Amino acid sequence: MVLLLALVAMSSYHLSYYRVAPGSAVPLDNHITVSGTPEFIPEGEVYFTTVSLAGEVTVLEAVSAWMDPAVDLVPTDEILGGRSPDENREVNLQAMSDSQEVAKRVALEQLGFDVIQSNGVIVAQIEDGTPAAEVLEVGDSIAAVDGERIETWQQMVDLIHSHRPGDVIELTVRRRSLNPDGQPVPPPPDAPTEKVKVTLTRSADDPDVAFLGMAGFEDLTPLPLPFDIEIDTANVGGPSAGLALTLAVLDVLTPGELTGGLQVATTGTIDPTGRVGNIGGIEQKAHAVRRAGVDLFIVPTDHVEAARKVLGDDVEVAGVDTLQDALDVLAEHGGNALELAMPSAQNTEAEKPAA
Repeated sequence: MVLLLALVAMSSYHLSYYRVAPGSAVPLDNHITVSGTPEFIPEGEVYFTTVSLAGEVTVLEAVSAWMDPAVDLVPTDEILGGRSPDENREVNLQAMSDSQEVAKRVALEQLGFDVIQSNGVIVAQIEDGTPAAEVLEVGDSIAAVDGERIETWQQMVDLIHSHRPGDVIELTVRRRSLNPDGQPVPPPPDAPTEKVKVTLTRSADDPDVAFLGMAGFEDLTPLPLPFDIEIDTANVGGPSAGLALTLAVLDVLTPGELTGGLQVATTGTIDPTGRVGNIGGIEQKAHAVRRAGVDLFIVPTDHVEAARKVLGDDVEVAGVDTLQDALDVLAEHGGNALELAMPSAQNTEAEKPAA
């Protein structure tokens, strides 16, 4: 009787922890439909991976989780971030929706369409006492350096580093505004610009390297798509399917075998410039990949070790930092990832002009 009462209590009392367990590895190609252009269903498929999230757990569920190496217990605050479960679900569904829109555009840009407009670099952070602090504010958009149009943050970093400490550079800047709460709002693409000169200083890490003293990210505007692309991920939320979505869109829009006929799972966010970002739950996703019996698991570089620790020799793991890295990996495995092209009959009015 005492044991029975203890079990009842353990199955009734909830802890402030969520159970993070392996979810599934789901092939995406049949979840993508296009209209206005041909679509192609390949033999090989791209899978996106998920975790199973449940909470708050009972004491009995927590004991079970502690005994399962594939399951983690995560404090509720780390999962919800102060939101209610319903609010958290809405945030994650919106993150998936945003990820789908980015994936569509990154895939189309890879195929030569102009569907992302670059307006420069948004100033995200400024270090006190640096040249940037003299002429810039957080939220400003830098459109050009010495008259050269800026499209990516890396391009701006490279331009700064091409100078010497003490050099004077000219920045073309669109100034921020403030919202009613006093928070900075980046300027619209058609905002007026002004030119400011600033003298570069020395980097604290290397006195021979020029330093401006700011961090930033790309100022991008999505443009209309040339045809409709619909992605159905049901009730799955979060941004971590970005890379998988991008690859799957490319696979459906182009003839041939992107994966070389292999079943390829992947995880990682994608940003509008094609950079692949880290995700959560890599161990649980690796367990899901093993259960799905896929041939290859492509993950962000930082997660390779954790994925291999779970998968061992069962599934090959490849690390990537960009979409191009992922395409290179697929090409090495027999895919046509470096020869992607839509049918020539496709209306290409929105395509970029030839260089």
